[in-house]
Amino acid sequence: PRSHRPAPIRPNMGAPFTAVSTWPRRFVARPWLFAFVPINAATAGFGVVLPLLILGPLDGSWADVALAALGFNLSLIVASFAWGRFSDRYRQRRTFLLLNYGGYAALYLLLAHLPNLPLLIGVYAGIGLLAPAGTSASNLLILEKFDESERPRAFASFQEMSIVGSVVGLLLGYFWTLSSDTLLALLTVLAGLAALSALAVAVLVTEPQRNLTTLQVAKHPESLLSRTRGLIGFRVPVPFFPVRPHLGRGAVRRFLVWARREIRHELPLIFGAGFLFNFASNLFNISYTPYLYSVG
Repeated sequence: PRSHRPAPIRPNMGAPFTAVSTWPRRFVARPWLFAFVPINAATAGFGVVLPLLILGPLDGSWADVALAALGFNLSLIVASFAWGRFSDRYRQRRTFLLLNYGGYAALYLLLAHLPNLPLLIGVYAGIGLLAPAGTSASNLLILEKFDESERPRAFASFQEMSIVGSVVGLLLGYFWTLSSDTLLALLTVLAGLAALSALAVAVLVTEPQRNLTTLQVAKHPESLLSRTRGLIGFRVPVPFFPVRPHLGRGAVRRFLVWARREIRHELPLIFGAGFLFNFASNLFNISYTPYLYSVG
């Protein structure tokens, strides 16, 4: 009997075939996106050294770790609303990034030369105040610098550089703690990384010609991952609220009307799930480092 073998595929059969490239032509969408590598390395490295500083040289306890995390999160939430308004009013993306990264460098250096527990808690709260400035500015900068067809790859490159920097920072913190007990010297290195990002922004980034608002970021799907990505160094997400509530007259009444309308939708479930997830993850993150430190 004849064997029923499939006929070979001929090049001229059917529609013309176009080869699809599976490798990007460029490593990043623009060279200035490399500026996000050092700052993410600095924040990730600080996430490694922070609890060790509290429990080691500063003779703190797990309660002090929790207090530092509380101050950071409270500052982060309040500052998120403020920086969103500043971004819409002043629209100086490069300036906001310089303020964010330069501020990080100054705070790391301050902590390296004046180490004490109250100062560390204050520095961590200061980092929370500065963090949303870079989050809103970087997302708006990408939207304003790139055309619509380029934005998906631009946000992908931004995430790629951020993740690479975070991995570098975690490895730096890990190997530094293995080879040396001088945690304060590591803070100086992290300050240098933050300053390097500030220098790269100053040299490579120019203010965009077109100006967008944070509301347009909220409605842009490619920026969703960038806005919800958790900072590995801080182990908490940086909130970014482009659509801000109106706090004028009748704010309570409007909130109650909104709550009655939305309680039947999926939004309360999403908020509740997010609250429980962050509540549990923060309890874990606060406790596991002191536990590992106590057992050696």
